[in-house]
Amino acid sequence: MKWIIRTLCLALALFLMTNCSPKMSPVAIGGVKYQTDESTGDIAALTSIGYATKAEEVLGDGIQRILKALLYNGIPNSPYRYPLLEENYLKTEHQSYLNSLINGGYADYVSDAWLLELAVKPKGSKTYAASVQVLVNVDGLRRELRTKGVIPKSGL
Repeated sequence: MKWIIRTLCLALALFLMTNCSPKMSPVAIGGVKYQTDESTGDIAALTSIGYATKAEEVLGDGIQRILKALLYNGIPNSPYRYPLLEENYLKTEHQSYLNSLINGGYADYVSDAWLLELAVKPKGSKTYAASVQVLVNVDGLRRELRTKGVIPKSGL
């Protein structure tokens, strides 16, 4: 009888340890996560992970990842789940403009950006990584893309 109770206790303990352990976030490494914030109005609060070989470049990489996600992939579980650029309008004539936008021309649309943690370099890794929070004026970015002819103007 004692061995039955011990076996059941052990099975219950193993069950609780495996099912009560912390779960991984559904956001993939390098993915972008939308955060609802009523105080920002038309500004979207987005979080990503930045990577770079130098610690001071991690923030810039995180901003670039967020802009690329907004433009090409969309942000799951957010009002921006569809990309700003449709495949039909990904023309090579606009690629130089998009590259300059992603590589530094985003200052008008990123109102603030900061690291959520210190950039760390895991043992055996050549890159630093850190979570990055970015406030992006998505409506302003969309208007600029329409003005430049990168995305079509809506309406008749």
